[in-house]
Amino acid sequence: MVRSGDTCSSIGKSTGATWAQLISWNSEINNQCSNLDKIVGENICASNPMGNYIMPTNTIGSSSATGTGNVVITTALIPSPTLHGTNSRCGRHHKIGANENCATVEKKFEISKSDFLFLNPEVFTNCTNLQKNVYYCVKPVGYIPTYPSYGGSATSTPVLSPISMTDAPFPTHLLDSGGDADAVIPVANDSRKDCTE
Repeated sequence: MVRSGDTCSSIGKSTGATWAQLISWNSEINNQCSNLDKIVGENICASNPMGNYIMPTNTIGSSSATGTGNVVITTALIPSPTLHGTNSRCGRHHKIGANENCATVEKKFEISKSDFLFLNPEVFTNCTNLQKNVYYCVKPVGYIPTYPSYGGSATSTPVLSPISMTDAPFPTHLLDSGGDADAVIPVANDSRKDCTE
């Protein structure tokens, strides 16, 4: 149970869970773990809720069993009802309440409007068709720019154009009479004069 003054570090020390694990197992905790004060008194997962697991290799999907009895979980189970088109690669769903709208959902789950609309493409850009008692995706799985068709790929390499340049001439007025530039580097008052490096 989260208590006043708890941090991910203090919870981790008492439970043996890492910061990343606590965030991964508890979608209500933000990535900075700075919102624990909002869930004081609530129980959170301090061990993997799905038991032992292995990391997925190269596939994205919901849960799948491996031959060793371990379970791989990459997305949350899809609740009902959801609207056709809601992104199936979702880390958390939220059921819209009577007084909720896009702005309240965005604030509550710390998700941008563009990300919310991307995860729920059936929602109009002005959010006038948000339906009460329907589940919507409010958290991506991992880093949302890695999703296919998310406004360009986060892994794409930007095209860089070389810029022509000209070397600046060395300011010869800084050279001492022997042609040594080091001799005129300013030093702090009372610095040793016999130091070479």
